[in-house]
Amino acid sequence: DLSGRTDVATGVQFLGLWDCLAVPGQRRPLDPEPLSNVVAARHAVAIDGGRGIQLLGARADAVQEVWFRGAHCDVAGRRDGCQGL
Repeated sequence: DLSGRTDVATGVQFLGLWDCLAVPGQRRPLDPEPLSNVVAARHAVAIDGGRGIQLLGARADAVQEVWFRGAHCDVAGRRDGCQGL
């Protein structure tokens, strides 16, 4: 029963993230909690994205961030990318 619990301590062996960024207009904690339940994580970030602050803070000790050439939309497409279909 998880009702009333604020922390579910489930161990995570690997966490893979792709170009995760903060949501515009959402406040984020100044000092994010570390990912203490994650053994290893990798975060691929678009070097040419220009989309602002990254989602992960410096306290995410298990995370290694690697940059890839291009922008988020080069892989995911643009908002109106399928209009002609």
